[in-house]
Amino acid sequence: MATGHCEYWITTIDLMEYQEKSTLSSPDDTMLPEVYTDTVACIYSVDGKCKGTLTPERLNILRNAFHRVECSGLHDHVQPPPISFASELVGLIARKGVTRMAFSPSLWLMAIGW
Repeated sequence: MATGHCEYWITTIDLMEYQEKSTLSSPDDTMLPEVYTDTVACIYSVDGKCKGTLTPERLNILRNAFHRVECSGLHDHVQPPPISFASELVGLIARKGVTRMAFSPSLWLMAIGW
């Protein structure tokens, strides 16, 4: 639901991992995906659409860094100034195109330049 603000929500989701067809023992076997549950932070834009996901650990790393910089006064020299942490997350995801990298820490770190 659109709120007019960028937001992030930590939620539990079900993920599916499909098996390779070559691992089936006979042609009559049913290929069922393996389902597992994980916790993710979904990043929502002002129109309420999910723009990407992060692990909660990555979200905390970025949030702590954002607030350290904010408290040190470095945001005072940025034009336009950051509106919120959530809006900066949406911008980061839009600039770096990391919407599918939540479960690949090495790709996420490469995408944000660490």
